[in-house]
This record gives sequence, structure tokens and C-alpha cells, in this order.
Amino acid sequence: MSVISVGFILFIFATLVLYFIVPKKFQWIVLLVSSMFFYLINGAENVIYILITALSAYGAALLMQNITDKQKIYFKENKASLTKEDKSAIKKKNTAKRRAILTVTLLLNFGILCVFKYSHFALEQLNNVLGLFGVAEIEDTMKFIIPLGISFYTFQTMGYLVDVYWNKHEAQKNFGRLLLFTSFFPQITQGPISDYGYLTGELFAPHSFEYKNYSRGIQRMVWGFFKKMVIANTISPFVYDVFENYSSYTGITTLIGAFMYSVLIYADFSGYMDIFCGYCEILGIRLTENFERPYFSKSIAEYWRRWHI
Repeated sequence: MSVISVGFILFIFATLVLYFIVPKKFQWIVLLVSSMFFYLINGAENVIYILITALSAYGAALLMQNITDKQKIYFKENKASLTKEDKSAIKKKNTAKRRAILTVTLLLNFGILCVFKYSHFALEQLNNVLGLFGVAEIEDTMKFIIPLGISFYTFQTMGYLVDVYWNKHEAQKNFGRLLLFTSFFPQITQGPISDYGYLTGELFAPHSFEYKNYSRGIQRMVWGFFKKMVIANTISPFVYDVFENYSSYTGITTLIGAFMYSVLIYADFSGYMDIFCGYCEILGIRLTENFERPYFSKSIAEYWRRWHI
């Protein structure tokens, strides 16, 4: 389901109405159901892969938390008899167990990410090398459809898992709540990759309809749709034609095409962010800003800090 479609507008409107109709303690369930529907409407396989990520993180976090909790109880019950060396040895043993759980889960999820995102690229590069030695190319028979938002939800959920490992957060015992953190649809296509503590604080807090949030949110969404539909979509045919047929154009046209491409990606990305941040503002949820006028940066390093923050 394209963000720039009537179907999407109807979808977010229905979610908005339900969100403020249900009792506040069930608002997060509306967001979870809506997120799952968003994935499902874009392909059933999307739900399967996000469930794999959420389930693996859920189980791994509970296992690590269980080891930590048992250690605390054991130290408390045997405080008088345990020496400093005993405690150090137990901590070392338990840390090794928790690190093993973390490592296996990270390898599983980042392995899935690498297969879907980079397998075709890796094979292409391998064929380029083989071609230098006159070896026949390996046929690319892998028919992978990249799951929607796999990079964002993988990094975000693994970030939560690392936080549990470092005892920054306790493991979430409600699988539905962790699944919502993993799959919250407004941030799934363009980010941001949010901190667990901050985002869950926003998602699970009760929210009432407020006109000031509605007014600011609608204005930002309209501005986002303008940037996406009027600016980005208008110049994209020219830009892509120049890039695909650059040998047919003069230098000045190519230069203009390159400049317009920078305008295109700016309007496209910031437009998406305005649409989703504005929508979340209506809900009373503040998404972390992921875009801060990067073209006004004073250095390349600052540029990358202000785009995909």
C-alpha cells in the first residue's frame, strides 16, 4: 500500500478514529493491529519475517533477564558465605551465557538481513571478479522479495536486545508490546531507529485528542504530501531520464539533472518524515526527528548526523 494513495489515507484515518474511541489502556492494541494490517496488506511474508525478529528478540531477552534475576537472588540469599572471588566467577560464567544468547540472536537476525539485502549485490560482485579470469558467471536464481522495513526493524529490535544485555532495560514480558515496538508502522519505511525506552514511553502512555496536536500534525502532513507529490514526483521523470540516458544530453543538462536529483531525494525523504511525524503528532506520539535540514550542514560529518539521525 503506497503512502501516496487513497487507501493509505483511509487506513490512517480509520486507525486514528479507533485510537481515540477505545479506552486508553487499549490504544496500543489499536496501533499493533494497524501495524500488522499494514504489513499484511503489503504482503503476508512481511508479517512472517517481522514475527521471526520479534519472537527471537523476545525469547533471547527473557533468557538473559532470567539469568540476571537468578544471579541477584542467589547473591542475596548467600551474601554471608560468598567471597569476592566467588561472586566474580559466577558473574563471569553468567556473562558468558548471556553473551552467547545475544550473539546467536544477533547472528540470526543480521544473517537474515544480509541474505535479503545483499545477496544479489554479493553475487554480482563475485561474477565481476570471475569475469576477469574468464570464468562463466553464476546465474542469479535467488528470487528474494525484500521484506518491508527489514533494515529499520532489525536494527531497532537488536538495539533493544543489546540494551537488555547491558541491563539498561529489563526484558519486556508482554510479547504484544515488544511486537508493537518492533513493527510500529509510521517509522517502518524511513525510520527513525528509535531507542526502546523513549519509544515505548510514547507508545504505551495514554493519549487524549488535543486540537493543538491535530492542528500541528495536519499542517505537517499536508506539507509532507506537498513535498512528496508536487516536488519529488514532478521532477523525478526528468531526473531519471537524465541518469538513464546521460550520453544523449549535454553537460549543462546533466549538471541540472544532478542538481535536481539532490532536490528530489531531499523532498522525497523529508516529505515521508513530515507525513509520518505529523500523523504521530495527531495521535499524541512524538517520534524522534530523523531529518534536520542536512543541506545546510557545514561539513560532511554534520551532513550525515542530520540525515537519518
